[in-house]
Amino acid sequence: MEKELESESLTLFEKENENIEKTETIKVKNTLFTILNGERVDLEIEEIFDSNRFYEIKAVTFSADESFLNKYLTPFRSVDLVIGIQDVDVQVRGLKALENETKNLIESQKAIIKKKQIRFFENLSRENQESIVEEKWKLRVPISSTIHSKFYLLKNDSETRLIFGSANLSFQAFSNKRNQFENIVIFDNSPLFNQFEEYFNEITLTCTDFITKAIRKKAKSKIKVLDENNDEKQEEKFSVRFTQDENAKLQIDISKDIVKEFNDVIVKEEDSVALPIIEEIKTIDEKQKIIENEKKEELEVEKFAYELSINTISRQAKKKESMVVTPETFAKKIKPKLEVKIAIKLNQSTPERELLFSKDTDRGFGRSGLYIEENGNTKPFGQKAGKEEIKNSIESIVKLIENYRKYVIDYNDNYGSRIVEIILYAFTSPFLQDIRFKLESDSEKLDVPQFLFIGGTAGSGKSNLLQILQKMLGLSKSKPILYNNIIPTGRTKKADTITQIQLWMNENNVAPILIDEIDEEFFSNKDRGNNLIVNVSNLSTSNFDFTPCFIGTTNALEYSLPQRAQRRSYYVKNDKVFDTELKKKSVKAYTEVFEIINDTLFQDFVIRFAEKLTDDNLSWKNYSLHSSTGLIDFLYWSREIFKEYFEIAQIEMPAWFPETRYDDTVENNQSLWRKLYEYNHQDFKVQKEKGVYLFKLKSLDSEEGQSNRFGTKILPSTKYLNALSQKCKNDNNSSDIIEIKIKEFHDWIGVPLPKGLKHKKTILDFFKKKKSEK
Repeated sequence: MEKELESESLTLFEKENENIEKTETIKVKNTLFTILNGERVDLEIEEIFDSNRFYEIKAVTFSADESFLNKYLTPFRSVDLVIGIQDVDVQVRGLKALENETKNLIESQKAIIKKKQIRFFENLSRENQESIVEEKWKLRVPISSTIHSKFYLLKNDSETRLIFGSANLSFQAFSNKRNQFENIVIFDNSPLFNQFEEYFNEITLTCTDFITKAIRKKAKSKIKVLDENNDEKQEEKFSVRFTQDENAKLQIDISKDIVKEFNDVIVKEEDSVALPIIEEIKTIDEKQKIIENEKKEELEVEKFAYELSINTISRQAKKKESMVVTPETFAKKIKPKLEVKIAIKLNQSTPERELLFSKDTDRGFGRSGLYIEENGNTKPFGQKAGKEEIKNSIESIVKLIENYRKYVIDYNDNYGSRIVEIILYAFTSPFLQDIRFKLESDSEKLDVPQFLFIGGTAGSGKSNLLQILQKMLGLSKSKPILYNNIIPTGRTKKADTITQIQLWMNENNVAPILIDEIDEEFFSNKDRGNNLIVNVSNLSTSNFDFTPCFIGTTNALEYSLPQRAQRRSYYVKNDKVFDTELKKKSVKAYTEVFEIINDTLFQDFVIRFAEKLTDDNLSWKNYSLHSSTGLIDFLYWSREIFKEYFEIAQIEMPAWFPETRYDDTVENNQSLWRKLYEYNHQDFKVQKEKGVYLFKLKSLDSEEGQSNRFGTKILPSTKYLNALSQKCKNDNNSSDIIEIKIKEFHDWIGVPLPKGLKHKKTILDFFKKKKSEK
């Protein structure tokens, strides 16, 4: 019975290796290219790993299978093996973007869940299991590094052998007659051996035990029991196997070993290295969603590849010569399947979007790399404009801003510059993913926001501005869509609206999504706008597709997002209202501007911007000198192009031209707290000895709490806590009562300190001042 169990426990590798050995007699072409001391040779695996000649082996391999180790490494007295990571893992872009320590921690936990360490140990021979327990064998995996090396060091008292090349420790790689081409170079008694041995020692410093202390300890006790019950007539000792209960206990103990090792690594690291890793793990759920989406995409690609492969064969053909279809027939079959990824419509009444495709290999030399679809065909988008055309286009923008100056109440140049900033964003929107490709870290890529929110008020002309943008871009079908008309009706209208936007944001269509009148729930419900912005933005940092941007208008009072979503979006105010007494004139002026505006400048802009993208000498990490945001000015080169336009038009650079990116979110937050303080200052309880206000956040939720049974709505207390500057917080907790630094708070909201809280000057202050002046 035990023999039967032994045979049933063969791994997939072992079963595959049986097949390999059966077919080796059939294959005649050598696929293992071997160089021994400068000459090409054909060697058997036993000759390569010659255990009669050498007794010690140190190895670094990308992967290893147990049956290969059992057959060829068992005779060695000492084995020290480092196993890197599997190819399948590093292909996931989201995982690849993680720190090595984080990635290896995840891989270790996955291995524990799959019982990889336990299964690997169980599949070793009893002799090799005992060698691991006695630590004659060491099996290691990386904990703070990624290892792609493959080399093998063999030695005895007087001789050495160095082997390196493409082959892993498996039958698949070292079988000389498999249809898998590999190469190895062997040096006997070479001076290189000592250098590689030093390199091996360096690698082991970044590794931890694969077969952990918990497994070794449990196996030792089981070996003792097996030896006590061993039949003397039994020729072969059975390998150690663990019961289901033992497996469960071991998984917990292995996890404890892994966490201890991880803690040791973190403690040894400098703060500058360790703290980012800790922060990354805290928010690992965000990256997990990216990885999950990437794996879904990969599954779709694999499914698609199978479909395409099926189409290469004619099911009706009976002769071998006609079983594979002709290239022309194959092309007809697959054409419908190879269309650009376009979002489905969740509702038949959902408006159509213009299709603008991006191909980065077609940029430069007078080409934008953009293609627009017209009547089922695509044509290049973008055309250089003449000097007079550029002059006319710039004059139309000047006239637009002049209308704001004439007809908007309390207009100033800062307000006019925000209108132009919105135009710059819209013009640059098809290329934002290109800009991300130019940046290195995820943090830098998040400085390039995929969402622009225009915060207006009734009568501020935000909807008219959106229509002007649409005409400037020349995208006739991509008219601004009312938020409530994305999904006009239905029981799940609100959730489906977010889903439809997410589908649009993931399609290979760089025409910006123009949305008018985003409603309050988009911002107040954390399952709506917050999740959409965070998920889409995080995916864009590791996405290699060209996807669109979102430009939407909303009521400035309704705009509020948690800090993670604020970080990933761009908010620009457009909240000054047109004077109703001048409405007739302002409407006429708007109509005049709307009629003369066209897409000539945008057509020229995309050509010029494409040339910037192909210039390898340009820097894309440009920070605005006069900005307090601390973020990359992703519109820097767009500003430079527009400066060229003003020069060509021979128009002096106006005071309203934006020289930096804005941070209207901060102004919005300041306004929120300023109004709260001015309206309700008595609720800010003074603690003079600490120099802080005590404020009860939950007092803001009295009415909202009743309507938030499911916890989806962002409560006012959370909204205000998110809005409060870190400089004003005396601590970072989010408790019911928060401490607000009095002086910093008043400086931030721009409200003078109350007289009773002002510091009264004394004679001591006079002497302190005199002392500091000396």
